[in-house]
Amino acid sequence: MLAQELAVPDKARAIVWCGDRLCVGFAKEYNMISINSGIMTDIFPCKGQRPIATRLPNNEILLCRDSTARSSGRINLRKNGKLTLQFFFVCL
Repeated sequence: MLAQELAVPDKARAIVWCGDRLCVGFAKEYNMISINSGIMTDIFPCKGQRPIATRLPNNEILLCRDSTARSSGRINLRKNGKLTLQFFFVCL
């Protein structure tokens, strides 16, 4: 049970829980928030796209980055707590 409130700068439009962190998509950016410390880390901006986030296996999160270029990012939350971020393009 979460015993504290987390202060956020805007209304969350997408939330994914992964380990001890929340990946939150706001109107203009994605952030990773530690539920233990409340520390917020910027991931990347949402460039004209409504934030879309989904959890993948192995502590990975898929994020939609840009609607015009159709680029996305994948975040991997490692066991040591470090994040790795990869960008890729989706061709439709």
